[in-house]
Amino acid sequence: MKCNGCYRAHFCDRICFEKAWMYGSHKEWCEGKHCFLASCDAAGATLVCTICQKAVYCNEGCQQQDIDFHQKQCNRWRESIEKLHDAWADADRLKLLLCNKPIYPNATLSGDADNQTVLFKAALNGHVEAVALLLEHNADPNKATTNDGSTPVYIATQENHVEVVALLLKHNADPNKA
Repeated sequence: MKCNGCYRAHFCDRICFEKAWMYGSHKEWCEGKHCFLASCDAAGATLVCTICQKAVYCNEGCQQQDIDFHQKQCNRWRESIEKLHDAWADADRLKLLLCNKPIYPNATLSGDADNQTVLFKAALNGHVEAVALLLEHNADPNKATTNDGSTPVYIATQENHVEVVALLLKHNADPNKA
């Protein structure tokens, strides 16, 4: 099993992943507190990949060493996120993308001024089936857009998409978060 946060770490099963996340150092590494280069475990990484915004490095040397491997991974990651964002209104295509290839459902497209997630777009447009599918694949119902802080439940409420609101609330969306 591959971590769908960093796309680098491999685990034999979900239990091993959860142990590494809860009790090991993978969470810190995955969240960018450690250098992305596999052979380096330096803390305080600050150089961020401009394509995926996930990979961080402690210095330019590590970034250069990892550039070939990461660029291939990063380009695949960007392409898969673009496909996911293109499929927000097509539940069958969305299901195919989410089930056949691990894609991070909370990712936003670089260059998207509103920084909207696929879940936000589906909620905005009242696509109940797409919202349900994204929530099943661990999309965060509380992830806000950066421009105004709107969340999927807020926008679904504004657009009067009652079924979507109910579904988001069932998946722990915070009704008090704008």
